[in-house]
Amino acid sequence: RAADADPKNHNAWNYWGYAETGSANLFAEVPVLQMQFLKKSLDRFMVAHRLYPQNATISANIARTFDRLRRPEDAAQWWEKALAWGDGSRLIHWWYADHLFSVGRYAEAREHYWPALHKHSPSGWKRPQIQESLDRCEKALKEIEARKKAPPAPAPAPPQ
Repeated sequence: RAADADPKNHNAWNYWGYAETGSANLFAEVPVLQMQFLKKSLDRFMVAHRLYPQNATISANIARTFDRLRRPEDAAQWWEKALAWGDGSRLIHWWYADHLFSVGRYAEAREHYWPALHKHSPSGWKRPQIQESLDRCEKALKEIEARKKAPPAPAPAPPQ
């Protein structure tokens, strides 16, 4: 393993985290195993972060793993770090928008999908996926607005 050969190599630890995340994906149908691999990936990403704390992608990997572990409060602090170091990154904006969408903050999510979309070239390979995410966000916002405008439901009839 690369991390054994060079324990101070942040990339080795980061990619080991990716490998653990990939293993978690293989066990999507076995939640106990999936969670175990996600926790291992988090450990690997944390080591990578200790070695290179200014790396926005590593901070985002930690945040995304916390999101997958259903710990959005813990993810929030890591998103702040990722944005601080990688504000110009289309991937950081896209992933952060996905986080915001997952916690129901659709208007804020839209504000991060836009830069992610517009920083990709029109023929960029991720552009259709980002556009799909933005469309999903816009749909959620329209549904919320429609519910606000809908007349209130009639009161239930009193018992007889």
